[in-house]
Amino acid sequence: MGPRTNALRCARRAGGHPWGSQRKQLEAGVDLVVATPGRLAEHLSAGTLTLERCGTVVLDETDVLLGDAGAFREQARRARRLRP
Repeated sequence: MGPRTNALRCARRAGGHPWGSQRKQLEAGVDLVVATPGRLAEHLSAGTLTLERCGTVVLDETDVLLGDAGAFREQARRARRLRP
């Protein structure tokens, strides 16, 4: 039996970062994605991310911390509508 690795392939998704590199990393496969609600919804809409085999979703709430709870709620609703 060969060497075993338990390394998680992780990806961080947020607006303001290049879309192409984010898409390529998702296409290569990841085990864990940390995303803002808006960027999560964008990837779900574009088909570059699917939640079909996802057991848990945790959304980053930076918008709430910055005082824009309304934007967070709307983005979270949008992401929920796009889930399988």
